[in-house]
Amino acid sequence: MPTLFCKFRVLQMLTSLTFLSTPAWALYTTGESGEVIPEGSYALGVEPQIVVTSPSGLNLSVLGDYPLTKDSSLRAHIGSGQTTFDLGASYKWIPIPDYNNQPAFGVKVEADTNSANGITANAIRVHPLISKKLDRAEGLFTPYAALPISLVSATGSSYTGLQVVGGSEFQNQSLPKWKFAAELGLNLTNSVSYISGVVTYLFDLPTSGPTVKTRKR
Repeated sequence: MPTLFCKFRVLQMLTSLTFLSTPAWALYTTGESGEVIPEGSYALGVEPQIVVTSPSGLNLSVLGDYPLTKDSSLRAHIGSGQTTFDLGASYKWIPIPDYNNQPAFGVKVEADTNSANGITANAIRVHPLISKKLDRAEGLFTPYAALPISLVSATGSSYTGLQVVGGSEFQNQSLPKWKFAAELGLNLTNSVSYISGVVTYLFDLPTSGPTVKTRKR
C-alpha cells in the first residue's frame, strides 16, 4: 500500500505540473525572420497559433512592428485564446545582414507576461536567429530558424524552456505591402510544439508635417 500510494502521489504531482506550466508557453513563438522592416514605415498584423501538444488549443495575437535603425526593430503583441491573456514586447537586432551568399544573423530579446488557468507567468526570451532570402519566380521567400531560450517565473515555480523553430516569410511583387509567414515550433524541454502563421501589412509613415498656406500680398 505505501508503494502504491507513493506512485499515485508522484503521478499526481507530474500531472499537476504539466497542466499548470504548459499553458503558460502557448503564445511563445518567434514569428519573424532576420529581415528588418524599412525605416520610415511600420507594420500591423495578426498571428494565429495552433498548439499541437497536450493540452492542445488555438491562440490569436495582434502585433505591431516599428523600425529603430536599419538593423534593429521593435515588436509589440497582445493575444488570447487557450492562453487567457498574453502581452509582450521584443527588440530584434541583426548586426550581420543578409548579403550575397551570407545569411542574416542576429538575436531577438523578448519580455512577456501571460495568464492561463489562474496561473500568471512572466518570461524573458532570447531567440538566436538566422535567415536567408531566396528570390524565386513565385516571389521572395525568407526561410529562418531560431533556438528560443525562455526564463519563466510562474505562480509557484520557475523554470527554463527550450524550443527549436523553423519557418519562412513570403512576399509577392503583386502585393508589395503584404508579408506572409508560416512557422513550426518543436518542444525540446518545458515548452510546447505548435504551428503558427503571420500576416502583416506595411504602412508608410508621414514624411513631413502639414502644409501651411501663406497669403500672397
